[in-house]
Amino acid sequence: MKNKFVYLTRIALVIIAVVTTLILFPTLRAAPTTRGCATPVIEQYGVGHSPSGDTPLRWRAFIPHDGQIHPAIIVIHGGHFNAGDFTDLQTDQDLVCSGCCVFDIEYRVAPPARVPGRGCDPGHYPEQTDDVATAIRVARNPPLTSVAFASANCRVGACGGTAGASHSA
Repeated sequence: MKNKFVYLTRIALVIIAVVTTLILFPTLRAAPTTRGCATPVIEQYGVGHSPSGDTPLRWRAFIPHDGQIHPAIIVIHGGHFNAGDFTDLQTDQDLVCSGCCVFDIEYRVAPPARVPGRGCDPGHYPEQTDDVATAIRVARNPPLTSVAFASANCRVGACGGTAGASHSA
C-alpha cells in the first residue's frame, strides 16, 4: 500500500510539473533582446517592522514600455544572507526585455551586516523572509502610486543567487 502511495505521489508531481511548464511556457519564451527595454524606477514597496524601528524597503522596478499586462518577476540578490545589494542590472534588463515586469528588491540582511540607510535594524530572521513576502504581495497587486500599476497581472515568480535563491524557493 505504501509503495502504491509513493508511486501515485510521484505521478501527481510529474503531472503538476508538466502542467505548470505548459502554462508558463508562453511567458518564458524570450523575445529578441534589445538593451534598455525599460528605465528603472526606484520606489518603496513596503516598510519592515522590527524592535529597532521601521525600515523602508525599496525595489528597482522595470516595466516594459508596451502598455500591456505582464507577469512579474522578483529578483532577490544573493550575499550569504548578510551582504549584497541590488546593483546588477543585466539580469533585470534581460528579464524585462523578455516581457516581464521586474522588481529587483532590497531586503534586510542578517548581522553583522551594515547596509547604508538601514539605521540600527540588525535584520534578524525572519525579517528577510517577511520582506520578500511583502514584495510578493505588492507585486501581485501594485498600488496606484507604483509605476507597475495596471502592468502586472497577479502572476509572480522569483529568481536569485545564493541567499536570493533560498528566498526564491
